[in-house]
Amino acid sequence: LPEKYRENIIKFRSTLTHRTLHSSLAFIKGFYPNGTFIKIEVSDKYIDPWRRSSQICPKLKEMIENVRN
Repeated sequence: LPEKYRENIIKFRSTLTHRTLHSSLAFIKGFYPNGTFIKIEVSDKYIDPWRRSSQICPKLKEMIENVRN
């Protein structure tokens, strides 16, 4: 990773859940403690296409049920 944050190279994503947003901020501050403006792209976790959801992925639902059993 570059020593200075470069928006055209590095992207950060999070949901709007406070826990995940705060974790993202802490993670980013660890990499770039002197960063003044670092963009975090946020998405609604219910429609985020990168988030695996057992509601839309039958294989994931099957795997979760196998673990529970």
